[in-house]
Amino acid sequence: MRSFRIVLRNSLFNRFGGSLIGRLLLINAALPKSRRIQLIAATRLSEHDFWRKSALGKCLKSPTARSDVDVHIHYTNRQGLPIIYNAHIHSAKSSDILLFVHDDVVIHDVNWPDLVRTALGTFDIVGVAGNVRLQHAQPAWLFKPMTAEKPQFVWDHGCLSGVVFHEVNHRPLKQVFGPTPLPCQVLDGVFLAVDCAYLKRSKVRFDERFPFHFYDMDFCRAACIAGLTMGTWPIGLTHLSAGAFGTQSWQDCWKLYQQKWKIGSAASTSQ
Repeated sequence: MRSFRIVLRNSLFNRFGGSLIGRLLLINAALPKSRRIQLIAATRLSEHDFWRKSALGKCLKSPTARSDVDVHIHYTNRQGLPIIYNAHIHSAKSSDILLFVHDDVVIHDVNWPDLVRTALGTFDIVGVAGNVRLQHAQPAWLFKPMTAEKPQFVWDHGCLSGVVFHEVNHRPLKQVFGPTPLPCQVLDGVFLAVDCAYLKRSKVRFDERFPFHFYDMDFCRAACIAGLTMGTWPIGLTHLSAGAFGTQSWQDCWKLYQQKWKIGSAASTSQ
């Protein structure tokens, strides 16, 4: 049975969260620093190369750089992210904060652990970019639903939230998706912070059938059904990947996602 607090808070967000006054009223106290952050990432690089070559490794500098953060890096990884993430959810304490982040990310804010704790005082799950609505045939968090008649990727402008930098010509380019912080129904998996207490209570997990693509969409859909609150927060980061929408591996996961959530089959996609 879902916690009364989860259901009540989700109802408040749905009713008032879209307004400026509502957002101010719904911001709660930050989680205490005694709630340790478990940063979890996977990389295909070796341990040596990760700390010298990867964006995240150079950003973190060392696994013990911060006293309030435990860093867990899965080197030379060939497993799907959901397998790794679920293992950490299983082993984590309810008091832990879990931060799932990709290895091609640079976190700019030096005080990012404080920002994460502040954000999780308001939402159960936090990201840096997302969409205020999760629609049935949505092929990614930033796109409108895809149909057989219109199989193109079309941005869902007006419903997006967050700010992410992307590297263009070796310089960070700021991409503003929309206002933040904002309650959302789906978040980009590049950076997901979760309150482990609510995750364990709701029994929401990542579906291990998705090796990479759609694992975040599927997770957010399950979280919505469980009544967990989600939202974006202004945490500065650069993501060095532009995504792989429309590739064969993406298409395979899209079909699996359609089958799981009983979404009508769309025609072959094109950019």
